Amino acid sequence: MKLKNSTTSSMAKVLMEHLKEQGFSPAQPPMVRKRLCAQERGTCYVLELRPEMSCCLYQIDGNIIKNNQTDKCDFLALVSHDERWCEIFVELKGSNIAHAIKQIESTITSHLFKDTVRSLRKARIVTANRIPVNTGNSIIERAKVNFKKMGCDFKAIKSFQPDILRTDEF
Repeated sequence: MKLKNSTTSSMAKVLMEHLKEQGFSPAQPPMVRKRLCAQERGTCYVLELRPEMSCCLYQIDGNIIKNNQTDKCDFLALVSHDERWCEIFVELKGSNIAHAIKQIESTITSHLFKDTVRSLRKARIVTANRIPVNTGNSIIERAKVNFKKMGCDFKAIKSFQPDILRTDEF
């Protein structure tokens, strides 16, 4: 899903600069990679970049958003290609998909991330257990529709299943 690209590069850089100004450092610093991984309690998100691209990973839960009363996702991956940016919000979950959806929605609409401009925004729930069956009206299908309204591509994937990002998506 492509968004308007009028000031995409500068706004995405502002997000990184904004986080840096607030004292937040990426858990994995910006560098060109073929693969970016985020892991917690045995569940692992794997982002494959084709071809390799510059990317970094921020820990949101417990670092950028520390409030225990606030729902938030686990990680934010930022990927750049030709001065265009992709934000990928990641929640690593055992099995509670409904809660994971709520956590990502809450993070995306947070004042820190709500008004950013980017070429691409994605939300990923990575589950250690099985993903609910697609019945056409499953919680996953409803989430896809709701996230699409927010300008965000949503997908639930299994732990260690590669999520592939290609340059032609920007």
